[in-house]
Amino acid sequence: MKSKHTKFAAATSLGVLTASQAYAAIEVTTENLILSHTGADGTETEAYLDVSGTGAIQGSASGADFTVRAGINSNMVTFDLTRDFNQGDKDYEVAVDGAGSNTNQVFSLDDQITTHSHWSDSVVQNLNTMGNLSEGEFGFFGLRFPTGQHGWVSITLTDTTWNGTTDSTISATVHELGITTAGEAILAGQGGSIVPEPSTAMLLLAAGAAGLALYRRRNS
Repeated sequence: MKSKHTKFAAATSLGVLTASQAYAAIEVTTENLILSHTGADGTETEAYLDVSGTGAIQGSASGADFTVRAGINSNMVTFDLTRDFNQGDKDYEVAVDGAGSNTNQVFSLDDQITTHSHWSDSVVQNLNTMGNLSEGEFGFFGLRFPTGQHGWVSITLTDTTWNGTTDSTISATVHELGITTAGEAILAGQGGSIVPEPSTAMLLLAAGAAGLALYRRRNS
């Protein structure tokens, strides 16, 4: 019998970048763990981030400091990144997009996380939704720990459609987790290997700029 809170079982092995691959004092775990949830309204599936221990993206709640959750609430799809509810210390926080907000801040590559102004300590329930990402979108999310350390996690919402009958599965991919080891500043994606692909529009702009430069050289 399935419980209301299904614990996602990780099927991949943990991979930690070596010191030569990572920035100084930043540890990065690459996992690409797929968090897939199939179920009715009022159910959810969870994956976990352990930043105070092994720095793992894992299927087990043991030692977890943050939870990534995919679920259905009042017939609406929700993806959450929050302090793990088994972790009583509210000083484990996620970056939010404004004072008192319960929506996660989505960072772009190389955005500054350490100096971000708004964190989930201002939200009583500390339940934060990834409302600023849509299906197929990739983003970085900020983390802050009671030790003064900061970190980031990269996530793609891979399937956000659900109707409870013909389509009852939603999913997200938790790519990488980067954490500082000594409380220094950290940028979104710093030390990581997975970055968002450039949009088609940006590729077209780049192609246009290259073409214009070639045209000017030929006509100079």
